[in-house]
Amino acid sequence: MRTYKIVFVLKTLDEKKREELVKSVKSLFSGATFTREDAWGSKSLKYKIKRETQGYYFDFEFQIETLPQGIDKQLINMEGVLRHLVIRLK
Repeated sequence: MRTYKIVFVLKTLDEKKREELVKSVKSLFSGATFTREDAWGSKSLKYKIKRETQGYYFDFEFQIETLPQGIDKQLINMEGVLRHLVIRLK
């Protein structure tokens, strides 16, 4: 199993929509075991992204054998995700 980290920024949405969007992001990594989930909260963006000045930050660590193909494209195309970064830790 390899350990990965994903940090992503969501649009400022109400809590229910934000939870649904986080669940849909997690569902992209089928078969993954999430070891750590941190919500950093709402922060001001240094520059506008898709006309947004605020973003809600999340930081997750998970273990999975291999990343699904096209994961970057899926995250880019998700409505509500402003930015993301997936890196391999171990």
